[in-house]
Amino acid sequence: MSRAFNLINSQGNKLILNKESLSYLSQIKEEVVLVTIISSTDDNNLLENVKISLLSSMINSNIPDSNSLGATFYTSNLKKENSGANVLFANIKSSNKHLLSLLFLSSSLLIVCVEGGITDGEISKFLNINNLSSTIELQQKSNRELIFSESSPKCIFFISNSNNNMLNTFPKDYLDSELRKKSNNAKINLARENFIKFFPDRDCILDSQQQYKILLINKIIKEMNPKTIKGKLFDGNSLAFFIQNFCEMVNSMGNPNFDLLFNNLINNDLQIYRQRALNYFTSEIRKINTVENEDNLIAKIYEAKIRAMETFNDVYNLNIDTFNNPEYKTWYTRAKTDLEKQFIEIE
Repeated sequence: MSRAFNLINSQGNKLILNKESLSYLSQIKEEVVLVTIISSTDDNNLLENVKISLLSSMINSNIPDSNSLGATFYTSNLKKENSGANVLFANIKSSNKHLLSLLFLSSSLLIVCVEGGITDGEISKFLNINNLSSTIELQQKSNRELIFSESSPKCIFFISNSNNNMLNTFPKDYLDSELRKKSNNAKINLARENFIKFFPDRDCILDSQQQYKILLINKIIKEMNPKTIKGKLFDGNSLAFFIQNFCEMVNSMGNPNFDLLFNNLINNDLQIYRQRALNYFTSEIRKINTVENEDNLIAKIYEAKIRAMETFNDVYNLNIDTFNNPEYKTWYTRAKTDLEKQFIEIE
């Protein structure tokens, strides 16, 4: 049975977190795949119903409509072959630009629901996409476009109630053709250009044959790879910390500082996994009540130390590409050295 948890609410320019939901997310130890579904539903109850139907099918559970403005997360049983990743879905009901930016950065897949086709009217509902690149601060402003392109989720346009004329072309060709059209409205043109720029990896599903549930689920299963930012993979704790730190920066600073956000994320990973290793080692040492001889004692301590270090080294697997960077490799080496000293003190 799927579990729903309202994680983020938007109140004006503030992002408010549900602490209980955040705690639940942080307990997920597997790698996380986040699939986010967005649509503009201010004047389109039909499209909202379609979105709810899609979500219900993908998590195999009924979803009641909600009036809360923010992001509700759902657990699912979807699995990709040869992957132990935990797949979550997020449903957005908010036009808050920072919430969109947060889920852009943390999602593996972004499903954009539109009605009828990629018309000027439908594109106008996503004008907040134009604000993405202005939602974060960077030490090197020239890196802004690079950060967004490297962090971009796979984008799937789902066209509800598409007309039969669209069947004369491949869905991907239709999508690219429509996104490259020019309008008399400069804002619409900019929105189209930004969809192309922010989502270089994009695809399209047409709903004309009412097979969208099967097509979309198969597409999600094929494409649902764990998210990486600068080589860093996300487990539940990493994602929870990233979301919390991002929201805290929005509420206190206006725009999060990406460099500080990422450094905090890596530091948090190192602290969490070091503490897990310490807890394991301490627990195993406390189990040693009596030993037959000194060699037996040394062997038990050595085994506990090996197992504990394996627990810590899970952080390396989570950040292996990040730790290829000399700066972050130094952080890892320092944390590992400090952990070994603590093992000696406990002995």
